[in-house]
Amino acid sequence: MRCMLMDHCLMCLQGVWSAASVVPHIIAAPVVGVTVDQLQQYGADRGIDNLGYTVVFCITAALFVLGTVPTMWVHRSRLLIPQVDPDEVTVRMYILS
Repeated sequence: MRCMLMDHCLMCLQGVWSAASVVPHIIAAPVVGVTVDQLQQYGADRGIDNLGYTVVFCITAALFVLGTVPTMWVHRSRLLIPQVDPDEVTVRMYILS
């Protein structure tokens, strides 16, 4: 019983982690492609080379900074791991530090 419960918890965490890393790539690819195409055409009409790629790069850099700034205040994270006593049915949560 212990292995099945631990495996289930780890599989749930793995599914969330996988979705969190894949979904943004699926959404971003078409959005960035359309943005680059539209801005490249707009820039070409006005004599500005590589406008689409420049704007997308600037947006990416800004989002990178916005994503890293909140993590500056994270000092220590805790992970709750379920521990199951083989003789009991109760589940206890322990904090890893």
